[in-house]
Amino acid sequence: RWHSHTYRHPRRLFDGRVVVVVGAGPSGNDVARELGAHAGSVFISADGVGDVYAKGANALVARPLAIAKPRITHIDPTDGRVVFADGSAVLADDLDFCTGYS
Repeated sequence: RWHSHTYRHPRRLFDGRVVVVVGAGPSGNDVARELGAHAGSVFISADGVGDVYAKGANALVARPLAIAKPRITHIDPTDGRVVFADGSAVLADDLDFCTGYS
């Protein structure tokens, strides 16, 4: 688990990993877009968010870099799956909190 404050670039350590980006503001979208080109799968979790595509990509033909998911309800304590408000779940290698600063 990490916060976007510590993120600098999509290092090789994300290659092939499953990443959940929490928050869809400017930093969440930027991080999801960059990781989408390197990670195995990227999910972006926030209310009312859409899939994230490469800048300038045609959403009708392009593969999304990050798949939109609703808000996270909990992390399953038995197996560590991230569970979303729609009931779907994913076993993530990394959680990136792009939730702003306070």
